[in-house]
Amino acid sequence: MIFLELYWKQIVIASALIGAFLFGYSYEKGKFDAFKTELAIKTEAQKIQNDKIVTQQKQITTNVAKEYANAVKKLNAYYAAHPNIKWVRDTNSSAVSDLSNTTKSVDGKAESNLLSTVDASPLDCAADVLQLLYLQQWVREQENVNR
Repeated sequence: MIFLELYWKQIVIASALIGAFLFGYSYEKGKFDAFKTELAIKTEAQKIQNDKIVTQQKQITTNVAKEYANAVKKLNAYYAAHPNIKWVRDTNSSAVSDLSNTTKSVDGKAESNLLSTVDASPLDCAADVLQLLYLQQWVREQENVNR
């Protein structure tokens, strides 16, 4: 009993601090639990949205691949049915300019890093163009999904 009489102020202060701590802890824990629940709901909604986008992207890829395969078949059939299609070349396209000083200070032969089209057939070039067109279509459709 003497202990309570001597230290009652300290006991009251300690009890008040412990009570305030427990109240603050339960309040903050409630806020944290609500935050975790909200985050879990938003995470699940985002997963559903992401799965939807991935499904759409896969469908676009499948559709464009099928369309491209059909277009290649048609292109091959067209060139098989028309074997006499030849390159149309403009023999005057490499004419020298009328201006005499257009090539001043050139130190050597101009070289290109592009492959030559000498051995390429019209079918090869048409197939390349077709592939680029379908790749552009694929990119445009993928961009529309991501918006």
